[in-house]
Amino acid sequence: MRRLGFNVRWCRWIRVYVCCGSLSVLMNGCPTEEVNIHRGLKQGDLLASFLFLLVVEGLSGFVRSAEARGLYNDFKVGNSSMSISHLQYVNDTLFLGEATMANLWSLKIIMRCFELASRLKVNFSKSYVMGVNVGSEFLALAERFLYCRVGSVLFTYLGLPIGANPRLEKTWQPLLQLLERRLGSWGNKYISLGGRVVHLNSFLDAIPIFFLSVMKMLILVWKRIVRLQRDFLWEGIKRSRSIPWVSWSMVCKPKHEGRLRVRDLRHVNLALLAK
Repeated sequence: MRRLGFNVRWCRWIRVYVCCGSLSVLMNGCPTEEVNIHRGLKQGDLLASFLFLLVVEGLSGFVRSAEARGLYNDFKVGNSSMSISHLQYVNDTLFLGEATMANLWSLKIIMRCFELASRLKVNFSKSYVMGVNVGSEFLALAERFLYCRVGSVLFTYLGLPIGANPRLEKTWQPLLQLLERRLGSWGNKYISLGGRVVHLNSFLDAIPIFFLSVMKMLILVWKRIVRLQRDFLWEGIKRSRSIPWVSWSMVCKPKHEGRLRVRDLRHVNLALLAK
């Protein structure tokens, strides 16, 4: 079956959002009374993302309504009853569906109606249409119809390489480079040994969490990450030849056994995949 994906980016939403004057949101699937906006928000305000999520909940309502009326055919996951029509993360929206002209019309009508209702505009310069088992002619038609660009299946979404092979080392190169750049920063020059342990665990909780939640890490990649951790723990950023006082398996043991409790990424990876 031919499948089509459309990655939408929204622009100028904070500026337009302040100018609306009033706002109606969905609470538990039901529209509320209009909320009057008395104060504006600056670019980068911490509340801006949460308010934007309330607004784009209306977009999900448009899509669900189109699905219920049979106007939009979403993506069926295998032979199960699960289906996915769209994914949203702050100002990034990904539509999934069958590669048909009817779906393109429905998608364009949904976005146009949402623009008129919320005053939000689609950033077409950052929007892409991508296909799986879809011919180049249909993608070119979709590009002209939606006023966007044709993208490849191998793209980055939320920091993850979508469509990449996790069994290849080059798939993990961006993660390795990011860890090396963060751990080798000059801001870590005067951190004590205890600070390095806290630094290692804090970065391992944030940076590779998306990769490890989706893909199984290669042994070669794990060894390279352990080497980066070990060098940073015993050497800092000096790049000098230091002696590891204990084995890495002892360093990863819990504190009640007298060790440092640095997280082993193999165990973290298996736990996240099992979850």
